[in-house]
Amino acid sequence: MNNSSKLSATQEGYLAAIFQIEQEHGIVRANVIARELGVTRPTVTAALKQLASLKLVAYQPYHPITLTELGKKQAIAIAHRNIILFLFLKKTLKFPEKRAKEIACRMEHTMDDDVVVQMGRLVLYLEQTKCLPENWQELYTPHEKRQDLKQIFPNTNRKIIDSLLEKNEQELSQPAHH
Repeated sequence: MNNSSKLSATQEGYLAAIFQIEQEHGIVRANVIARELGVTRPTVTAALKQLASLKLVAYQPYHPITLTELGKKQAIAIAHRNIILFLFLKKTLKFPEKRAKEIACRMEHTMDDDVVVQMGRLVLYLEQTKCLPENWQELYTPHEKRQDLKQIFPNTNRKIIDSLLEKNEQELSQPAHH
């Protein structure tokens, strides 16, 4: 499991926001967190009290908010997962930057660290070896994959495989909505 498995996605989001604001501005205030996350000040206050009870932030009303050592460690782990997922989505799967960021933000809270680490290794391997052509999406031919899937899943009903591949081909032939 990921290091922050005890935290909710919302709590992770607050830690990530605090870390980012701290990196960009030095001082973190509740109103800046509220603006960054698009929530109200009372919502931020409630979240900060929760994070303070978990010893992840040092919080006193009307004072700058700081991450504790544990909070900083958790925030760095969250940021690391986000960066790896973003790079995988942007560099390997070729999503536009904005879309890759959106997807990475949703995925980072649900994936185990070992999965993210393996994805990061794959991204680095593909970059170092240049094994993945830049135009891999254009080179992809679903018809060649039909036989591969049938060999990989020999006990799966052929109609199911054909149906899945047909749906995939239809989706690939439609313009992307990024």
